[in-house]
Amino acid sequence: MDHADRPDDAFTLFNLGWTLLDLGRAADAVPHLGHALKQTKPSSSTLRKLHHLLALAQRHLGHPDEALAACREALRQFPDDAELLCEEGLLRRDTGDLGGAEESWLRLLEARRGRYFASEEVGLRGFKTRQLLAEVYRVRQRWAEAEVQWRAALAERADFEPAWEGLAELYLRQKRWSDLEDLLDKREVQGAVPPKVGWLRARGQLQRQEFAAARRTLQGVIAADGQALGPRVLLTHVLLQEGRDWAGTERALREVLTLDPGHAETRHNLKVLLRRLGREPVAV
Repeated sequence: MDHADRPDDAFTLFNLGWTLLDLGRAADAVPHLGHALKQTKPSSSTLRKLHHLLALAQRHLGHPDEALAACREALRQFPDDAELLCEEGLLRRDTGDLGGAEESWLRLLEARRGRYFASEEVGLRGFKTRQLLAEVYRVRQRWAEAEVQWRAALAERADFEPAWEGLAELYLRQKRWSDLEDLLDKREVQGAVPPKVGWLRARGQLQRQEFAAARRTLQGVIAADGQALGPRVLLTHVLLQEGRDWAGTERALREVLTLDPGHAETRHNLKVLLRRLGREPVAV
């Protein structure tokens, strides 16, 4: 209604475009945001956000080149803007430029926030961007740098799940068992969801071939969340590698297939087990 009365009002266009973008209507948002950009004064407090919204809309429309161009044009005016630097990094990552993404996010962490009014996502200048960096380092197998970023993220936000899960996966990969147990103990003290902690602990126990301990851990996880597929699949791995209770193994495999009848790995493992037991796997 406001737009109908004042079609060239920059603030109305800005808010209308932002609302349409939040509604998932990026194609409808772009004309309003573009019009708002033409009408907005260089001193306006909305200008930074407006540039970011335009880049975000272009990314949602599947136009990475246009989105990256919008980011770079805006960063020439606002080189310290957290949202623009984060968006530039996401766009560079999504186009395969991991080195460029790293550069953008390191600039973001190093940039000081200027004295201007802006709405900014919590953690953008800290733990959330450190998580993005750690993921890039993980993909590039720069494990020490990934660990530094995950640890820094947790020092800032101790309950940030992506960081502690990333760190746990790193410890599992490197077989750093004492570090893994220390981390999981801290997460339990912090009130982490027990199934997640148990799932990670059981994976470590399985790697160490501590089959009885892994079974006990996974039984607790399954009791807490009977519909979770991953712990049940992991339990079948434990039983198959342990090789002591074939009836229990068959039962565990069939329980996985009750939840997911098309689970290819479990179907294969059940066929192999039945043949080993001298039974034709017709029932599979």
